[in-house]
Amino acid sequence: MPPHLNHSYIVPPQNWQLTGAFSVRYQCQHPMLVEPTTFHDMSSGLRTNKLAIVTWAVSCSKENQTTSSSRRCCLSYSTFNSDSAIPCPTCACGCPPSPVQTCTASASALPLPSSALMLPFQHRTTIMKAWAELKHIRVPNPTPCGDNCGINIHWHISSDYEQGWIGRVTIFNWESAGIADWFLTMQLDNAAVGIQKSLNYIIGEKVGDNPDKDPRIPGTQQTVIKFTKRRIPSINVLDGDGFPTKVTFNGEECSLPQTLPRPDPRRSAAGIFTALICLFLIIIAVLLCVRILS
Repeated sequence: MPPHLNHSYIVPPQNWQLTGAFSVRYQCQHPMLVEPTTFHDMSSGLRTNKLAIVTWAVSCSKENQTTSSSRRCCLSYSTFNSDSAIPCPTCACGCPPSPVQTCTASASALPLPSSALMLPFQHRTTIMKAWAELKHIRVPNPTPCGDNCGINIHWHISSDYEQGWIGRVTIFNWESAGIADWFLTMQLDNAAVGIQKSLNYIIGEKVGDNPDKDPRIPGTQQTVIKFTKRRIPSINVLDGDGFPTKVTFNGEECSLPQTLPRPDPRRSAAGIFTALICLFLIIIAVLLCVRILS
C-alpha cells in the first residue's frame, strides 16, 4: 500500500452476521477502528510478526428470542407408564402463512404413540387420527399444525423405582444439513442433584426408497441418564420433577410442552391385577408350607 494513502479512507466490510444452520442468532454492530494488531506472516518462509495497516473490531450480541418463529428446536415427552407421547407444541418454531395454511395453529398437539415421533409430520396424520379415536379424543378440523422445528428433542422417563430413576434423551435432526459440533443443556430444577452417569448411542439416518410409503428417518443421538434418589427421596418424578424446565440446543432455548404424559389406566389396572395374582400365589405357598409342616 502506498505510504501516502490516508488509512482513514479505508472502508471496512459492513453488515456483519454470525449465522449457522441451528446456531444462535447474533446482532452485530458497525466496525470500530482500534489500535493496529499484529499477525504472523509466513510468506518469506520464516515466521515473523507484522503490524496490520489498520484494524477494526466488530462486537456481536445474542438476540433475544421473543416469538415462536425465532425458535429452532422443541421437546416432546413420554413415560414408561403411558402409551401416549406428548409431541412438540403446535407451531413451536412458527407456522405457515395464513393464505396457504391448511392446519389449525391454535389447537394443541394431539397425543401420539411414541413410534410416530420418528415419522415426518406430514406422514403422521393417519396415525394421529386413529390414535385420537382409540383414546376418545376430539380431532379439530383442520388438524393441528406441526412444530416446524429443525431439531426435535424427545425426553422419555423409562423407569422410576425406590432408589432412583432413568431418563432418556433423543435428538432428531430433520434438516438436510448435518451438525458436526453441538451441545445440549437440560435444566431439571429438583432432579439434577441426583444425576449419576450416562450412556451415549448414535443411530444413523435411514433414507427411504419411496418417500410416500417409506419416508426418511433422521439420524439420532441418544443418551440414557441414571439418577439416584438418595439425596432427594421425596422427588416426584412422574408428576413433574423428572421433566426439564428449560432446554437449550447450541445455546438456543427450545419450546417445551405445556402438558405431561398421563398414566394409562389399562397399564395401571394390569399392574394391580399382576400384584394381586402374586399376592394370591404367595398366600397359597405359605398355606401349603404350613400344612406340610403340620
